[in-house]
Amino acid sequence: MAYRMDFVPTVLLVEDDDEGRAQLRWRLQASGYRVIDADNGRDAVAGALAISPDLLLVDLNVPLPYEVTAARRIVEQARLGALPVILVARATCLTNRR
Repeated sequence: MAYRMDFVPTVLLVEDDDEGRAQLRWRLQASGYRVIDADNGRDAVAGALAISPDLLLVDLNVPLPYEVTAARRIVEQARLGALPVILVARATCLTNRR
């Protein structure tokens, strides 16, 4: 299988905390990813339908009942198939706290 040299993987970032979302977006973009973000499950489904991301990164504190199933719902409703999903327990854990 041949890969295009200009391929940039797209991450759909679902995080309701503005600061946490900004930090994660910055870190992902600095690592070469294209980032599309959403602050709730409904917008995440719409984003997933629009862009067909390569990875779904979901904060467990996103406002949805039963957050653990939020990722499953996003993948199912957007018909994304075998999309890799990473669940983040707390985006703020990525910051250096002193």
